[in-house]
Amino acid sequence: MRLAHPQLSEPIKFRENTIPVLVLEDPKLFRDWVFALTEQAGGEAGPFVLSVNYEIIDCADHLNVIRDFHDYPLDDRRLNNKFQSLLQTIMREELAHETDQLQNSIAEYLGRVRVEIGYPSENNEGEYAVQLLKALKFRPSLDDDTDIEKLIGYLDLNAGLLKSQCFILVCAKSYFSSAELQELYKMVIYKKWHVLLVEPYIHEHLPHESTIILDSNLCELRLDISADKC
Repeated sequence: MRLAHPQLSEPIKFRENTIPVLVLEDPKLFRDWVFALTEQAGGEAGPFVLSVNYEIIDCADHLNVIRDFHDYPLDDRRLNNKFQSLLQTIMREELAHETDQLQNSIAEYLGRVRVEIGYPSENNEGEYAVQLLKALKFRPSLDDDTDIEKLIGYLDLNAGLLKSQCFILVCAKSYFSSAELQELYKMVIYKKWHVLLVEPYIHEHLPHESTIILDSNLCELRLDISADKC
């Protein structure tokens, strides 16, 4: 996967065992790029181009910009549609026998209710088990463990349910300690997630990081490349 922008000499590449970090030292540039990434993730047009195997993919379907590390958007329509699809597949295939039993039990119970109520009555027919889980608001959630574990859980949920996801973490180095970030990096590398950190200034360099810097003069420096570009 690659993320390109006209002001970068070459795209940001998501490689195995490497965590790219983009440092934008000019405040306006930082603000403009973060806003542009957020808008494109929401379906608007913008300067960034996301691609897999040199084929352009839609940022609205594959780009996730995380700026709030406390509340995660678990009500996202795409995420919930995939979750419900997975849920129904499990009910119909992995738990088919149990689902049939529940379906018959609910139908029998409703029949007895109609008899006991003493008045003509009816109810919606169909897959009662599925309707029951919807009524109970069976939906994805995150374990309330540490903050970094919640972030890892959110990435795992999205990457597991949605295809070819790219995660942009804005100012993560200001929220999490080096030890927490290294815990995150272990999972990113193990799961082969596509994660980019976007920061307004340089922090401590951590193992596995590949840093790209656009300084206040808009000179580009790549710490993993011998020749800097300006």
